[in-house]
Amino acid sequence: MPLSEYVLLVSGRGGFEIIQKAIVGGVPVVASVSAPSGLAVRLAREMGLTLVGFLRGKRFIVYAGEERLSLAGAEVAAWFTMDRNKGK
Repeated sequence: MPLSEYVLLVSGRGGFEIIQKAIVGGVPVVASVSAPSGLAVRLAREMGLTLVGFLRGKRFIVYAGEERLSLAGAEVAAWFTMDRNKGK
């Protein structure tokens, strides 16, 4: 079953292993209710995956792949504009 039109929602942390599995499965967006690990953010950015953390209602932080999202009506923290060379 193609997963390219789906979002993976996780009830815990968006860790490296979850991001790996999403990439292998062809899932383009991962959203979690907690913070992703630094390694997960790096991998998501390198592989072009959209990674969202602290998802609560209409509030969330986009850590990678913000170009894939339509953000109208959402309260999004500005983390996605930070310098992407930091922490690499």
